[in-house]
Amino acid sequence: MSRRLLLVVLPALVLLSGILPASPGAAQTIRSVSDQNLVIEPGGDPLVLRIDGTDLSGFTEARFLKDGKDVEGIRGELQTTDRLLTLSITADRRVSPLEGIVIELGGPRVSEPMRLPGKVLVAGDATGKDPAGDSDDKPREGGDPADDSQIQLASIDVDHWAVYKGQRVEGTVSLTAAPSQPIDVEIRSSRPSSVGAPEVVTVPAGQTSVDFELHGLDVVEGTAGIYLNSEIQARKVPFSTGPTVDLTTVPLPVVTSLRLAGSTGGVTPVPSTTVLSLRIGLRERPRAGGTIQIATTGPLLTSSAVPLDASSQDAFVEVPVNVGLVEDLTPATITATLYGSTYTGTWSLGPDQVWVTQASGRRTSVTGGDVIRLGVVLSRNAPIGGFPVPVQVSDPELLDPSPLLIEQADTGEVRINTRAVATTRTATVTIGDFDPRTINVTVRAPELASADVSGPVWPDVAATMTVSLDGPAPSGGLSIPLRTDRADLFTVPSTVEIAPGALSGAFEVALADGAVLESTSDTGRIQADFASGGVGVDVTARRYGRLAGVVISGVAGSDPQPVAEAWLDAEAPPGGIEVAISTDAPDHLWADAPGTIAPGETQVAISLAFARPDTRTTVTVLAQTREDERSTTTSLMGLPSISALSGPVQHQGAGDLTYQISISDWSAGSTLNVALSADDPSVQLPPSLAITDPGETEFTVTVPEVEAERTVRISATAGTTTHTRDLGLEPPARLAGLGIAPATLDEGATGTVTVNLDRTTTTSAVISLESNRPGQVTLPSQVSIPAGQSSVEASVQVASDLGPSGNSGFPLTVTATMDGVSETATARVQDLISGLNFEASAPTVATGSVLTLTVTVSQTRDAPSAPVTLTSSHPSILSVPATVDPTSGVATVQVIANPVPGPTPVTLTATIEEHAATVVVTVEQAGATPRAPS
Repeated sequence: MSRRLLLVVLPALVLLSGILPASPGAAQTIRSVSDQNLVIEPGGDPLVLRIDGTDLSGFTEARFLKDGKDVEGIRGELQTTDRLLTLSITADRRVSPLEGIVIELGGPRVSEPMRLPGKVLVAGDATGKDPAGDSDDKPREGGDPADDSQIQLASIDVDHWAVYKGQRVEGTVSLTAAPSQPIDVEIRSSRPSSVGAPEVVTVPAGQTSVDFELHGLDVVEGTAGIYLNSEIQARKVPFSTGPTVDLTTVPLPVVTSLRLAGSTGGVTPVPSTTVLSLRIGLRERPRAGGTIQIATTGPLLTSSAVPLDASSQDAFVEVPVNVGLVEDLTPATITATLYGSTYTGTWSLGPDQVWVTQASGRRTSVTGGDVIRLGVVLSRNAPIGGFPVPVQVSDPELLDPSPLLIEQADTGEVRINTRAVATTRTATVTIGDFDPRTINVTVRAPELASADVSGPVWPDVAATMTVSLDGPAPSGGLSIPLRTDRADLFTVPSTVEIAPGALSGAFEVALADGAVLESTSDTGRIQADFASGGVGVDVTARRYGRLAGVVISGVAGSDPQPVAEAWLDAEAPPGGIEVAISTDAPDHLWADAPGTIAPGETQVAISLAFARPDTRTTVTVLAQTREDERSTTTSLMGLPSISALSGPVQHQGAGDLTYQISISDWSAGSTLNVALSADDPSVQLPPSLAITDPGETEFTVTVPEVEAERTVRISATAGTTTHTRDLGLEPPARLAGLGIAPATLDEGATGTVTVNLDRTTTTSAVISLESNRPGQVTLPSQVSIPAGQSSVEASVQVASDLGPSGNSGFPLTVTATMDGVSETATARVQDLISGLNFEASAPTVATGSVLTLTVTVSQTRDAPSAPVTLTSSHPSILSVPATVDPTSGVATVQVIANPVPGPTPVTLTATIEEHAATVVVTVEQAGATPRAPS
């Protein structure tokens, strides 16, 4: 992979262009610098060279060679990174840049050194004397180097600011003076993929400039369609700066159209010996100029070469065209060529007079009898008096054009009448005599357009069906075949005739003989067929209605005018249908006269007469027509009577009960007397009721409290009808027992209180509860037993800490009271923690030693215990934790004795709830004789 290498010499700046390997390798010969007066003074500032590139960190050593040998008195100090190498050069004597010395850069990780060639540094002075003192007074070959070193680049110029893609543009680079030796100039492009540069050009000795070419390679487009430019820079080798110029590669402006003024297509009328304007359309505006080559044929003459203006903002150029003599239709062409692309325009030129230039129509294929309309365009406005448009037809029997005179206009419309035909025919219409226009037209035979039917077919009424054409029938008329897919349902003729010039024909569709419609309607299709296709329509056959049903209203209630409603499954025929009504109970329900369902209707309401029977009676009603009959049943109300007696069937204890009596066959203004009784004299109820309301009637029955279960019958009688209701009486439910579980309750435990009745209660029962230890035991003040149950449970909660008064436990008594009757139950409540023991591992402990403390909690049952609180009388000597958790009743803790001035007793105390235990430990200084345990 190649890399660019920059060598910078400070204080003077020098560019060495060459190739730096991707990894340090073979030595490279780098183009030498021009003679420069770069002098190193002994003890002065060093000469610094900087190289920019890649993979430079491996160069760590610098040698100065002449003829392959090290030059004494020159030293170099290297500083490197991967991308930058800096060489600081000092010397024991004056050094100037003459030929002969090579700087060699290398290092342990470099396979081959990199050499900077001669003409960079040499031992000696500025006069060119070598270190040995030998002098060379002869001038250097090529003139005095100091003269050419003062020559600089003056400018770089290009012929245009843009270059077309694939084309070239000339450029010139100029110096400030003519050199004595050829000078290399590097030409660089900032976008080498867009503009190609020659890299290096040489200004010959004695000249101040040299020409070169730049190549447009590719168009680089930025945002908003802007073409991006390239910076072209000229640099005198080895300098890194120089004059610049911008150049943009742009697309070629290919010719895309040629438009001749006054031409709209067809023949272009032109006056002889006139000048027309030719517009040449380009794909792009001519940013880099250029020349269009033009060639013509016919009577058109114009310039053979048209220069393009690079500053133009238009993508076209207009050129005047001279027209020669035109006496008849004359073809002419113009060919434009630009950068190898060619575009040719062709025109037909005619003399400057009135004639038809265009003729067209949107509909040139019509059905016979229609009118064809053709638009006509003249070469210019018609003269005074008008311009008669010549029109000729190839078939006068088929086409009949109307004369057209265009006055003071250049457009008009030719109307051509067509005649009806039996088969499709074609013809031509020719309009104009100078450059006439010919149009082919087609006159079609009429085709079937649609079919319609006037309505349904009834048994005695036929329907009319119409078949329509899309144009008039020809002179001989048309006979259209007919067919149906339901010959069993419809009768249709075999054809329908359409008279000459008519647009349609009609015929009748009747119900076929013997056709029977089981449903109210049926459908079939009738089709008309013609050579070009067919049309059809679905036709419906319908029958008249048949008796479908009858219903009676107004009889079951108190309406004095019942009605029979009869209906058909379809509409009644003309003349209507008579419906007669009869019943199997003519003394109680009858019709005075039949009813009639009107034509087109489907139902009728017939009034009935009504006489109430003694009791409710079911009657059959029959509706009849001449062909059908339908029947239904209805219920006739009798005299009012009791239909039901409802109320409670079971009761517990004394109380008032509500019963209901329901009445049937009620009529307005009636009164029903009902006698009430009970077979138990202790049961009280009203002796009778006078019912005047058709709704339910309520009465109250009062029952006493009984000692044993028994049954009472309640009776209600109206006339000969009696309804009864049995009522079971029970003694009231009483408190029968009370229990507490478990029999022993621990501190903080929950128990259950169960209240029992002697029987299932029919109403909700409320029981009061209380205990002999309300401060230490919690239970509800009352509980309820719902109806249908005989017991209930309640929770009893023992306090988590019974306090000093409960250390040894106590008996718990719970009392339940209901209706003055009480029951009691007892249980034992005991303290969860029965004892606390606190021990030390030794009565005496030396300072700095460990003392083990053991806490033991005695409990009545295996349950999580509360934390035990620990305190120390001298926490600065023996510090104990604030609490310990006794796991499985035992907790162990270790403490360290702190220093004391002398034997010191410390009291340690353990406390849980109301229980407390102490232990006394004496803390002595370390080394004291231990005491025997006390």
